Amino acid sequence: MDRTKLGAAIGLALVIGAEFMYLALVIYLVVATFQSEHLKQATINGAVVGATAALAGIFGTAFAALLGVDVGPKELRGRDTLWLKVKSMLTLNNALGAGVILYMIAGVLLGGTYLIREVESPGVVKAVAVAFGGYVVAYVGKAYSDWAG
Repeated sequence: MDRTKLGAAIGLALVIGAEFMYLALVIYLVVATFQSEHLKQATINGAVVGATAALAGIFGTAFAALLGVDVGPKELRGRDTLWLKVKSMLTLNNALGAGVILYMIAGVLLGGTYLIREVESPGVVKAVAVAFGGYVVAYVGKAYSDWAG
């Protein structure tokens, strides 16, 4: 494998790994919040808070950058085997698009958790939920503005 292909493969693996890590952290935060005692904020260690905040910032920035841009899945063509189709889909662009979708899922999960268990929600849950809500408000406003002409 030449250096360029190796670098691309490593970059792709890093992006996919970051996406799974973010999803795992979000699930951990939702579970920890729901398992906390009534009217007692869940205790989350600094490493989880820092990692979640950093990844939310990255994926949130990507989400904001893609607002208004159609990133729907491309049609699969040809009569390749299933593996070749899956392999062809493992591109950096698709992985980045998946990151934006995961950010949306995480935003909905954390937003719902914050709405249902407001008092028990740790600060990082509130921060990500509010940031995601801000992006949604901005996009809806932009969509109506674009629609109005």
